[in-house]
Amino acid sequence: MEWGIGMEIDTNVKRKEVEAQVRELIDGAKGEMLKAKALDLQKKAKEAVIFGGSSYVNFNKLVTEVLWKN
Repeated sequence: MEWGIGMEIDTNVKRKEVEAQVRELIDGAKGEMLKAKALDLQKKAKEAVIFGGSSYVNFNKLVTEVLWKN
């Protein structure tokens, strides 16, 4: 199963399988893809919390419309 930012290991774990997946994450194309995806998500998260970003706007909306109205 692919999550986009991680890899799943079967519940019946074997040492060789874990080693192979770790090596793929460190040296393989899969690791490069996951790193790129993580960096993209990091960039989007930073954009969301800066002034005018979606999270910033939504938080201000929460504060002004819910918490300040009594």
